Amino acid sequence: MPAEGRSFRQWRVGSFSMGLVLVLLGVALLVAQDGPGRVLELVHRWWPVTPILLGGEILLAGYFVRDEKPRLKYDWLAIIAVIAVVMFTLGLAGLAASGVLPALERSFSAAEYTVALPELSIPPGEGVTGIVVQGAGDRVEIRSSTGPEVLLFGQAHIRAVSEQEARSLASLAAASTRRAGDTLFLTLSDVPVPRDFSPGHPEQQWTLLVPAGMRLEFKSGPTAGTVNLVLDHLAADWTVQNAGQVKATLSSDLPLRVRARVPRREFLTGDLPWRVEPGHDALPSPASGERAFPSSGVTAAATLGEGGFLLHIDGGSTVDIRVSGRP
Repeated sequence: MPAEGRSFRQWRVGSFSMGLVLVLLGVALLVAQDGPGRVLELVHRWWPVTPILLGGEILLAGYFVRDEKPRLKYDWLAIIAVIAVVMFTLGLAGLAASGVLPALERSFSAAEYTVALPELSIPPGEGVTGIVVQGAGDRVEIRSSTGPEVLLFGQAHIRAVSEQEARSLASLAAASTRRAGDTLFLTLSDVPVPRDFSPGHPEQQWTLLVPAGMRLEFKSGPTAGTVNLVLDHLAADWTVQNAGQVKATLSSDLPLRVRARVPRREFLTGDLPWRVEPGHDALPSPASGERAFPSSGVTAAATLGEGGFLLHIDGGSTVDIRVSGRP
């Protein structure tokens, strides 16, 4: 029997476990300050300690408190809080098993990196007179060159957990080539989208140098990107089909015939002396999954200098053609 006038502390089962859980959670948050994604990783790894602590405290309380009237009380609020932590960590375990948790960790840890896309140099092949390009990416710039080879390079803005991972993702966007008769086929690839919850998608820009004397056919991918044409020389017909915007800068001393088709007249801009007429001759129907080009709209033609080879543009959006050197 306890002596009169003497006070004894009461053991509140759950308080110690809750306090230790809070300490461990605070340590996890402190350790993870340099990488927010580490919080989820640490909680997921160490959550089994929580029920071990609570169970151990209950066993110790039963072992050490053996009075006839035990000074023992369950701190139900603390126990409920510990159970809530357990349920939360069990939910994290389920998210980890389903792949959601790793994606969340990637989203918290990712940063944006600007890296180079794979370069490609295609030497002139004997008998090759034309090139067909299947486009991809947010922006593609095509320049006429005086050199004999086809050159391709670019850069991408990629969200990744490290620069090394960003470079690895960019390397997967390598272009592929094949030849059929006198035509070279070049297919551009998109950077793979990481499996996380980061907003947007990798932004990429390709630059393609094509010999001025090589016939070109360009067709965009399923996304509506922007195509920029920079033409100083041209000694072959070029055709560009793009679901998005097309911009062209032409040299003022370049003899050229230009033909453009847009959905509506206000989509045709620039400083060429356009001759506009209704364009209702439909293009071939696109294959399944491809973005449709206008089957009707406005067709316009213009001549630069004394005329010459043909630049034909089918645009799904604005077509803006300007002559360099003009005010």
